[in-house]
Amino acid sequence: MRDKGSGVDPRFARTFGLRLALWYATLFVSGAIAIVFVTYFLTAASLAQRDRQIINGKLGDYAAAYLRGGGCSRQPSAPSSRWRRSGSSCASSIAGSNRWS
Repeated sequence: MRDKGSGVDPRFARTFGLRLALWYATLFVSGAIAIVFVTYFLTAASLAQRDRQIINGKLGDYAAAYLRGGGCSRQPSAPSSRWRRSGSSCASSIAGSNRWS
């Protein structure tokens, strides 16, 4: 049955509107998902870069402390009983300041 005024089948008009609405909904949902993934990956990359900078900075601090003579150079060449009882190590003597950048 055709509508005499417009010449368009009413069933076609209803299904076309539904298809158009589904198309727009699909575009909206896929765009929203794309934005979430882009945001996630950019945030992950930024945090990884920040972590690398912090680790490199701490490594530089440790290297500078070692070169100043505050590192492992004070350890005896052969471990003695006194050294074993003290429980200190190179890492704990350098990191003992507990100073975070």
